[in-house]
Amino acid sequence: MPRFVQRRSSSMVQRLESRRLLSAAVEAPFLGKPVATNQIIEAENYDLGGSNVAYHVTKTVTVPGNAYRPGDAVGVQAGGSNGWDVGYTTAGEWLQYTISVPTAGLYSFRARVANISTGGLFHATVDSVNVTGSMAVPNTGAWQTYQIISTGNIQLAAGTHLLRIVLDRAGSSGTVGNFDCFEFVPAPAAPTVPLTLTWRAAAPIPQGLTEGGGEVVNGKLYVFSGFVNTTYLPTPRVYCYNPATNVWTRLHDMPVPVTHAGMTVVGNYIYIAGGYPPNATDTYQLFATSNVWRYDTLNDTWAAMPALPAARGAGQLVVLNNVLHYISGDDQTRAVDLTEHWTLNLANPGAGWTNAAPILTGRNRLGAVALDGKIYAIGGAIGEDADETAQSVVEVYDPTTNKWSEAARLPTPRALVMGACTVYDGMIIVAGGETSFGVATSQVTAYNPATNTWTQLTPLPLGRIGGICQNLGGMLIFTTGHPGFNANTWIGTFS
Repeated sequence: MPRFVQRRSSSMVQRLESRRLLSAAVEAPFLGKPVATNQIIEAENYDLGGSNVAYHVTKTVTVPGNAYRPGDAVGVQAGGSNGWDVGYTTAGEWLQYTISVPTAGLYSFRARVANISTGGLFHATVDSVNVTGSMAVPNTGAWQTYQIISTGNIQLAAGTHLLRIVLDRAGSSGTVGNFDCFEFVPAPAAPTVPLTLTWRAAAPIPQGLTEGGGEVVNGKLYVFSGFVNTTYLPTPRVYCYNPATNVWTRLHDMPVPVTHAGMTVVGNYIYIAGGYPPNATDTYQLFATSNVWRYDTLNDTWAAMPALPAARGAGQLVVLNNVLHYISGDDQTRAVDLTEHWTLNLANPGAGWTNAAPILTGRNRLGAVALDGKIYAIGGAIGEDADETAQSVVEVYDPTTNKWSEAARLPTPRALVMGACTVYDGMIIVAGGETSFGVATSQVTAYNPATNTWTQLTPLPLGRIGGICQNLGGMLIFTTGHPGFNANTWIGTFS
């Protein structure tokens, strides 16, 4: 059970109420002592002290049935994971909490929020310093349907501090949102590099291919479509690799085969957006589609999702905080690499795709992953085929600010890495790709976000373009790719 879902007994609530009744206009922790950063900070447990000391509201809210903080003007109401939450929020208001940081270090700040619209903004300060930047409350579909949003790493000093939640802007619903709880989560320890990889052959995929897509769910690798010969028509085939048996299994075909699609995983589902489908006569591929599919790995079934706003190919799909992000790529003409960035909230998919901050550098056939609450867009190409230029640029999207920034560039340019970027032990790993048109590389390169540096790891046995590399339960699996239409599958273990 997640730490956010914790409940207290009625006797504890009574003890907390007794403390509240003893409070005066002097700020003090509601629980009698500061809340440690390894504990949940319940939104309704703002400090004692009253108006303009522990909280500030722009209007008094009287919530029927509020037996938790009945003397206060804050909109505490029944709901949330602990039985209560804070609602009826308005821009200009704030809540304050006394917290304790046992150990200095890097922490990610998380908030569990809800709203029936978008547009709500807030930020958090620690000792009057804005540590989060603007955080957007998403449309979660219902007032009691909560979603966790988070920041990147924040440096906190050891000791006692004042955390203030500052409400900046109401959404179109008229409120900033409902707030259930907050948490500071220690950042993972910086990974140790360099690492040594030992590559060994595994069972080859039944059909050699290139430029397909792959994702890992529940310890198995799923491979979708790809080119199988020089007609360059995408195959509809789907295969699943089980490392426990070293066996590939063919699954139900794709409803519409597609290469160069963006892919990402949410629970047991794999989402596939855009890409290159076959044309109507099946004599060649098209260079864009607006199709978005959801594949159910448990039932081996397909379902259509809301289509992209326009047909796109060779862009990327990443999920962050239950929101799909489709980034960059091309339209059917492939004349210009686009900077578009569209999002789909999976809590309310019927609302469709919306615009987010455009990426700084439009590219095609790039890699992308989510790590530590941010999206990393890696490499790719500007231009197509013989006119392409492989890129080393790496750009980072922060959803709390809705802005992109640059990170350390790849040591060498890499294109055609759409399916070959993955996360391992807090690092981003990029395997294979091409350094210029048709020039394959065997490089396996790791990015450490803690140091903003890249390190070369043990290379692949052979150079491969357009292959698939994923983290398969603590080891890497690499399969398919060209030159040629390869079935080779390799397992890489770390030491």
